[in-house]
Amino acid sequence: MAGRRTHRWAAVLLLGVIAAGTTTACGDPPGHARSPEAAATGFLEAVAHGRADDALAYLRVQPTDRRLLTDDVLADAAQPITAITAQRHADGSDRHHTIDVSYQIGGKPVTDTYSLVRLGSSWFIDETLPTVPQVDEWPEFADMTVGGQKVSPGVYYYDDGTPLFPGRYQLGVDHPLLVVDNAELTVPSLHQPVVLTADGPHVRLTDAGQEAVATAAQEMLTTCLAATTPAVACLRFSSSEDVDDDQVQWSLDPGGTTDLTTTAPAWRQCGSYGQYYGPVCAEGLFVLIRRTAHTTHGGTWVRVYSLMGYMADIRDPDHIRIAFSQD
Repeated sequence: MAGRRTHRWAAVLLLGVIAAGTTTACGDPPGHARSPEAAATGFLEAVAHGRADDALAYLRVQPTDRRLLTDDVLADAAQPITAITAQRHADGSDRHHTIDVSYQIGGKPVTDTYSLVRLGSSWFIDETLPTVPQVDEWPEFADMTVGGQKVSPGVYYYDDGTPLFPGRYQLGVDHPLLVVDNAELTVPSLHQPVVLTADGPHVRLTDAGQEAVATAAQEMLTTCLAATTPAVACLRFSSSEDVDDDQVQWSLDPGGTTDLTTTAPAWRQCGSYGQYYGPVCAEGLFVLIRRTAHTTHGGTWVRVYSLMGYMADIRDPDHIRIAFSQD
């Protein structure tokens, strides 16, 4: 009998722990708040404790895109929500109320106002969630990541964006050759603008990315120098001489740069070819290429061309395409 009684009490205690984990400080389970305050604080407490489904249960309108509304993304949030309070306005009714909430994100105070509506016997927050904002100069070929989840960065003003809970998040870029600096995204509340780091986010090539692009440029230059047919060469040129294509030679002039791996390329939109070849650019080169052409009449033409930079298409990191810019 003693053994059975012990097991019975253990089961009761276990059920009590489970039940306690799915209620708010007011004792109401998610989606069944008996007061406007319980719904408002229950939502923020669920977000603070990383319970995404519980937080969603307090919303009247459910978002269709839930990629960032998960426990894993909330666990990745840099700063938790603390010090939650809620107070209703005096002019509400038995169907609608307005609640002032206050809390802290990373120690910084935040205030907001929620509209709430009663459906049946339960109160719900009648608001929509903020979304990932537009980000300038984000590579169109690489997704943004929040909490490891890939999302569109809202490149265009008419993008709907991806919903987020209040909190502070770290951004990433889904490309093996790129990294993003100053990549903190703060969602202070349901109504205040989403805040990006003042001088970011800034996308750049990783050290390995710089090396890969510079190596591809050097290989392209080597290929060009080995070519005899003008259509294969890296340069744009015109010539009226009667040239035997098989007798054209290309070589590097020692007066210019001979090793492209010494110039670090940088990610940015570059020139009129930016959308096609870009957005990786390398500028400040001074490569001199000597073209020696032997005419069919026995003469020799020598001309020196200069390359001032190049643009690289890194959309496929395993097959980087290079286009040189000519002075």
